[in-house]
Amino acid sequence: MLDIQSLLSSELEIQFFISTHSPLVLASAETYFNVITDRLFHITPNKDTGEAELSAIDFVKYGHVNSWLTSPIFNLGQARSQEAEKTIDKAKKLQLQESPSVEDIACTHQMLLKELAETDPFWPRWLFFAEKHGVKI
Repeated sequence: MLDIQSLLSSELEIQFFISTHSPLVLASAETYFNVITDRLFHITPNKDTGEAELSAIDFVKYGHVNSWLTSPIFNLGQARSQEAEKTIDKAKKLQLQESPSVEDIACTHQMLLKELAETDPFWPRWLFFAEKHGVKI
């Protein structure tokens, strides 16, 4: 879009309003963001009125897309879906138990299969734990 702007006319001052839920778009904007002319806004619902509130926030370079996901912009605890994060938190609590039941481990394993990618870095830790407690994977 920035390249198209320069092709249209050097005399036009084009203003873009871009809305995204994509951390990749924000990571890509780091190279072009100008603190003098550009602004970053966060839209949040007001819990009392239900109306959307627009707040200007400082643009910070977070670098890696995963860092954007865990930044105040996206506010995720981990760089994965909220469902996957909740399931991993449940699995971690189970791992802290002194004598977790085979049934709980098997049930949690099914939830992890549903939520996590095959390459998720949590798998080695989980598989070791499950097998150590007698759950056949």
